[in-house]
Amino acid sequence: MEPGSNEEIQQFMQQYQLSFPVAARQDVVGDEAHPLYQWLPHQQQNGVMDVLPRWNFTKILFGKTGLIEKVFNPLVSPLGHRVKDAVEE
Repeated sequence: MEPGSNEEIQQFMQQYQLSFPVAARQDVVGDEAHPLYQWLPHQQQNGVMDVLPRWNFTKILFGKTGLIEKVFNPLVSPLGHRVKDAVEE
């Protein structure tokens, strides 16, 4: 888990002059895991596939119906052609 409180993380990130919002810190495993991370790894719940994000830069593309369409590993650029093509399909 990322060290520090949400406030400390926001202060740290300010030095990078980000132009996008940074989500609040969330538990991703265990009993306190955010509901999304309880839902993602269970195909019987999400109806599509087991998705276990390996790192916080995993990208998950949801379709118009709210179902998982594609999953991209952390090394895939969010601005690269693979993600862009998938979004435009």
